[in-house]
Amino acid sequence: MTHWAYRPTHRGPARSAGRRPAQRPDQGPCGSGRGPLQSPTARHRNGTGRVAGMGGVCDGPPAPVPPSEAVGPPRTSRTRCRTVCVDPRVRPSGQRPAGAGGPAGHAGWPMRAVSVWRNRDFMLLWLGNGTSLLGTNSARIAYPLLTLALTGSPVAAGWVTFAGALPNILVQLPAGLNADTRNRRRTMAICQVGGLATAAVLVTLGMLDVTWFLPAVVTLVFVEGCFFVFFQLAETAAIRDVVQEDQRPTALSLYEAQSHATGLLARAVGVVLYGVMRWLPFLANLGSYAVATLTLSMVDGRRMNPVDDPDTEDSTPPRGLRQGVTWLWHEPFLRITNFLFGATNVLWQCIILLFIVSSTQDDQPAWVLGLLLSSSGIGGLVGATVASHVANSVSPRRIFVLALWGWALCATAVAATHHPAVQGIAWFGVGGIGALSGVAVGLYRVDATPPQLLGQVTGASGILPNGAVPLGGLLAGYLLAALGSTTTAWALAGVMLALAVTGTALLASTSLSSTRSPKEEPLDGSRSTPLG
Repeated sequence: MTHWAYRPTHRGPARSAGRRPAQRPDQGPCGSGRGPLQSPTARHRNGTGRVAGMGGVCDGPPAPVPPSEAVGPPRTSRTRCRTVCVDPRVRPSGQRPAGAGGPAGHAGWPMRAVSVWRNRDFMLLWLGNGTSLLGTNSARIAYPLLTLALTGSPVAAGWVTFAGALPNILVQLPAGLNADTRNRRRTMAICQVGGLATAAVLVTLGMLDVTWFLPAVVTLVFVEGCFFVFFQLAETAAIRDVVQEDQRPTALSLYEAQSHATGLLARAVGVVLYGVMRWLPFLANLGSYAVATLTLSMVDGRRMNPVDDPDTEDSTPPRGLRQGVTWLWHEPFLRITNFLFGATNVLWQCIILLFIVSSTQDDQPAWVLGLLLSSSGIGGLVGATVASHVANSVSPRRIFVLALWGWALCATAVAATHHPAVQGIAWFGVGGIGALSGVAVGLYRVDATPPQLLGQVTGASGILPNGAVPLGGLLAGYLLAALGSTTTAWALAGVMLALAVTGTALLASTSLSSTRSPKEEPLDGSRSTPLG
């Protein structure tokens, strides 16, 4: 058992030289009844109800001192207790102990209440991720173009695209388990260095013009995709480590906006760089990995260790890959929304191919199709901008139900007309609603999931939505070949309407377990079960 010592830091009247006030062994410094022999991971509560953790400071009223133990002049009513709980692992200066871990706000990791824009670690993560996303997405646009130019085979280009998407299905669960059981900063650093190495090998092989370039590029794209998934899940868990609870809506909204902004910019940057020089997008990707690795090296990784707090009831260590899936299945709101996200992603992939086929049949200019497809990204950027404000005042369940009906309206507008302006507005709405609902559900998932399972649950949540992308593209081709553009559009609108009705019915009696979710009445009108 670790012994505690308490170091008074009162700035009151001078005390007798060489003497300290006696302290009863059954009482903590703030009269909390916490003795000096308790566990260093335990917490004590002062008279104001505020909690001070390991290395924390009790900013409460002075503890009563028996007259027989009083030393020096009595403290006035204005003097407040500023007693530092000193643990052997905490330096006297209040610096964080090396090697200690835990999420933001965890005992031993007191955080200052600052804006997320002044949160150094978060901004370094965010800027590095944006740079890496821009380079990676630009390279992904250029991969099929390069393969087609070198081999002249559309089938080969398709295999390269498939290899880049396959890790989103295969390695979500292992990546989530890794994020929960390994230091997340170390994981992200390994992934960035690994991505940099694969990009360098790819550029080298391409410049050497080897005959076995196709199998090599398929393998390297798959490996880079695996590094990308491991990085993304580790970073999602790291957001919780570096930001306070009240900063999470803004932090997740910034990441959502960054995803849409880099997606839009990467399409243009990748094509332009490829037009200038065939290997320039991949050299830019190489540079983005270097910049992201540099910013990550400046992040304090000591708060990004796996959560292992024996004083919490949710501290059971992960037993395997199934634990995240099991937890997700037993959380009704996340289970239902995950299935609905997957189903709607299939529809969106079908609509994208519908736009391409309709544009070709109507002989529309290529720039019209480009603007039409980009409108969802612009809508997502707008939706992510307002998501943090909406998520703080509206329940995620209500947001998602409204999103379903908004999507149904947009799908109906796409089917009702082939005019690109109307379809662009509808597609803009799809992107905006998707960003808003994604932030709301993601914030709820971060708040409701036990810290030691966050990576696994996030990985399990990505299997269906990510797996729906290639399935949607495959299904769309058969639908358009069998039904034609107009009938397919109305069929997709009907399916979206059915999903809205089904989702509303399923979520009507579902309660939310997260304590920070805004209060609301159930959708069925009953008042018996308030939402968390």
